[in-house]
Amino acid sequence: MRDALEPATAAALWVERHSYAAHTRPAYGAGLPLPLSLLLPWARRRAGLQRLGPLTPAQARAGAGPLLAACLPSVHERPGAGR
Repeated sequence: MRDALEPATAAALWVERHSYAAHTRPAYGAGLPLPLSLLLPWARRRAGLQRLGPLTPAQARAGAGPLLAACLPSVHERPGAGR
């Protein structure tokens, strides 16, 4: 499960430009002083890009799709899931 979700998570958080700029960088850097609030998110983004290797974000998401689809019915069957 981890092998399928890790690339998709890295792509969503660190590689996709809009998601990184709007959510990941501000959240990750919020508790850090300057210049660390700029440098550490940038370093983590570079590591995320390297972790994906030749995969594109779309390919990473596609790899996680079947796993997420298999988990979805069990989430809906939990008591109180429809609330």
